[in-house]
Order: sequence, then structure tokens, then C-alpha cells
Amino acid sequence: MLDGPRDPNLKVDSAHLAERFGLFMILLLGELVITVGTAALERPADDFAYWAAMTGGLVLAGALWWLYFTSAAELSEKLLGLSGGNPTLAYSLYAGGHLPPAFALLLVAAGVNLSLHESPPPAAAWLLTAGLTVYIAGTRVFAAEPARWYQRAARIATLAATVNLAHLDRVLPAPAVVVVVAIWGVGMTAISTIVRRRALDRLGDNPLGFLLHGREARVR
Repeated sequence: MLDGPRDPNLKVDSAHLAERFGLFMILLLGELVITVGTAALERPADDFAYWAAMTGGLVLAGALWWLYFTSAAELSEKLLGLSGGNPTLAYSLYAGGHLPPAFALLLVAAGVNLSLHESPPPAAAWLLTAGLTVYIAGTRVFAAEPARWYQRAARIATLAATVNLAHLDRVLPAPAVVVVVAIWGVGMTAISTIVRRRALDRLGDNPLGFLLHGREARVR
């Protein structure tokens, strides 16, 4: 998949494809923003818990935007460009690779929406945290870093901790859970930015060496 297509007519423009899928992700992120905004029409202005949750929802939307465009999108575009626009790699990175994070954004939007209701159902927190977990795993923001067994264990523990933040609804109201998840999402975004920056530096102009290095690290 790292070789250019034999037929030049099948070459995929990496910048164009990245732009189109970026717009698609922006539309889905917009669903989260709209969910928060429309709920504002139904709540009183002095409801502090709601306004805190609304702020948390908007911060989370910004974190997810940053997570995608500064991490997953940049690396995917560069890999596809270095492959010479291989259509098989394009399908793997974009058509198939974008299904989990796209579905995850819908889960997050549903979770935030339900959390802003006056009587949020128990499923609200789980939709929110499960969506964030699938988004982190689907965008593979931590997968580009070569990892030994303990680093892989840390990644799995991070994903498990993310989804289990839903248990906070036993001690916190739903709006407070949204705020905590938003703070967690900002933390994940900061870590992923560092990881992806190192990955892009290692990638350079040699995608095969980059991928083989990651494989050797997993073997060790």
C-alpha cells in the first residue's frame, strides 16, 4: 500500500481527500455544538449547572476538533502523500478508518444532549464516555508511537478509564459529569499532540521505515 498506483489515473490527491473528510468531520462536530446550543433555549438563565455543562460540551467539541485535525488528519494525509496516492491506502485511512470516529461523535452528541435534560437517563453518561473512548481509539491518536508491552498496557488502561468515567454519575449530577469528561478530553488532546508530533518527526520521508520501526518495537 506504500507504493504508488500502477495506473497514474488511479492516483488519489491526498490534500483534496483530507480536505473533504475534514469537512465531513466538521459537520459531525457541528452536530455536537448544535445539540448544546438548542438546549440553551429550553433552560432558565440562572441554571448554573446547565451553563457549566454547556460550557463543558463546547470545550469537549473543541478538544475533539483539535484531536482530529492536529493528530489523526495530519498523519493520515502525510502517509497517503508519501505513498504516491495509493487508492488502497486511501480507502484504509479514510473510507474505513473514519467510520469509528464518525459514529463516536454521534454518541458524544447524544450523551451531551441527554445530560442537559432536566432528568437525564443513566445512559447519558455511558453514551458520552463510550463515544469519547471510541473516538480516541478510532482516530488512533496514540497508535503511531512505538510501544513496548507496558506502554500498550497504559493505552488500554487509558481507554478503560475513559469509558468508566460514566460511573461518576453515581456521585455527581449529569452536568458535572460532562464537565469532568470535557477536562479529561482536553488532557487526552494535549498528550496526543505530543505523541503525534514525535510520530511526524519520525515519519520524515520514509513511511516504510516508520511502520517497520513501530513493528520492531512491538516485537521487543
